[in-house]
Amino acid sequence: HSKVIGFTAVSHNAEFYAAGRLFRNPDGTQSKLNGPADVPTRIAESDGRPLLILTRPDLFKHLEDAREFEIEQIADNGELIIAAATRR
Repeated sequence: HSKVIGFTAVSHNAEFYAAGRLFRNPDGTQSKLNGPADVPTRIAESDGRPLLILTRPDLFKHLEDAREFEIEQIADNGELIIAAATRR
């Protein structure tokens, strides 16, 4: 299964829907991406699988504009977008 991480924020719903697949901090809390520059490192830690990113729709453009990785929107429920990031 692909690993899951939030972009600039964590999603508490992901605790249920992505249990066991979330990136975690050493203290056990959910890890998050602070910006597009963090994505390639997390892709490298994803065992060759796409990295699933949860983000607000208004922030998705920052991921689309990044040149260091490919990003594909999977779903948008109006509140969150889930997208798959892979290496270029």
